[in-house]
Amino acid sequence: MIDIHSHILPEIDDGSNSLSESIEIIRKAYNSGVTDLVLTPHFILGSSYNANNKVKTKLFNSLKKEIKKEKLPINLYLGNEVFIETNILDLIKTGEITTLNNSKYLLFELPMHNEFKQLKQVVFELKLNGYIPVLAHPERYSLFKKNPQLLLELLEQGALFQCNISSFYGRHGKETKQLFILMLKHHMIHFISSDTHHIEDTIYDKLNNLKQDLKKYISEEEIKEILEINARKVLENKKIEERELVPFKKTIFGKWK
Repeated sequence: MIDIHSHILPEIDDGSNSLSESIEIIRKAYNSGVTDLVLTPHFILGSSYNANNKVKTKLFNSLKKEIKKEKLPINLYLGNEVFIETNILDLIKTGEITTLNNSKYLLFELPMHNEFKQLKQVVFELKLNGYIPVLAHPERYSLFKKNPQLLLELLEQGALFQCNISSFYGRHGKETKQLFILMLKHHMIHFISSDTHHIEDTIYDKLNNLKQDLKKYISEEEIKEILEINARKVLENKKIEERELVPFKKTIFGKWK
């Protein structure tokens, strides 16, 4: 597996508290079959989670040195999970934030329970400037739980979706799991990642069962695509082919299928 979303750059936001915790998490990831790991600390403008690229790179290089000492043959890369702002392009240009491994792919997040009214405009501007927006854990947002149709609109704009393993296994509630499965059935998920913050909440122990559990909903080919192939294309800054969109339907009972 290639994990493109994690918070294990030490002492930088609400993720790993120390270098030793980061190493412990990375060891667990490697032992569970993760070959490549992108470190994506939060960037939330106007908050304490606002370390710029210079700060992040210094911590990143220190962590890589320790991983080498520990003889852990896992590939580490740097990115961000950026809280959506209307000036995201400016943040990229000024070196406040970074894309995933300096590629054209940018991981971003939304408010959990409130609508960000300029979402489509931000996605449009990113695409216009050559970037590909990757929305972190769309299955967790109240907006899409109420109306999954909005996900199709974002896909049509060119956004991609990264879902969390923990959501599939019910850690964020029944509705979140239901939306994850609905997205699987409609072939809307491009990446599945860990979003790991701390050693006690790591989900890597589920990797042995994940592929088998996903087979209930999608093919082995698609599983490989969303656990490895697409993420490899991100790391190599290559194009991910668009999928044919499958419209949602609403039952007479008001449920989406």
